[in-house]
Amino acid sequence: MKLKHLRRIENITPLLFKNLSKGTFLCLFGTDKIPPHLGLVVDGKYYSTSAKGSRLGENVQLVLRRVKQSKIPTLFIQLDIADDVQKLVATFENYPKLKENQTCLLPIKDYIKSIGEDVTSANFVFELIPILHSRELITNCFSLNMKDTSFELKVYSKADIVNRIVKLQETC
Repeated sequence: MKLKHLRRIENITPLLFKNLSKGTFLCLFGTDKIPPHLGLVVDGKYYSTSAKGSRLGENVQLVLRRVKQSKIPTLFIQLDIADDVQKLVATFENYPKLKENQTCLLPIKDYIKSIGEDVTSANFVFELIPILHSRELITNCFSLNMKDTSFELKVYSKADIVNRIVKLQETC
């Protein structure tokens, strides 16, 4: 996996479901959207927080089934970081449902910080991934429902995030 020009991810390979059974993965769901939704998969369990609520330790196969059926373009970035499920659960429990001015990136940043990696300067995923790359914490990249072997991280604003959350809440 190479990161070129800070926001271009290259050498992405198609996901095999078994890839997610071991290790930690930063997930970008809806890579065609601004912004994408973020979650973590740790040893085959899915963790995420949204305006609708939290998902803690859900079997990743259930998530993948929905992604596959709905044809959601998704990127899985494998991280070379320590796994601490106790800290992971505790961190996501702090965000049972996103409130105003909170994003799905917050619990992910908090978890990564709790295991000893300072990523506090990242306010967006397009800032987080280059930090992780510069610290050599990214080992592989996998995709589902994406055709290319490279991907350009989209740049967006806090207003774009708020607008997307509002739009998603309207469909509930």
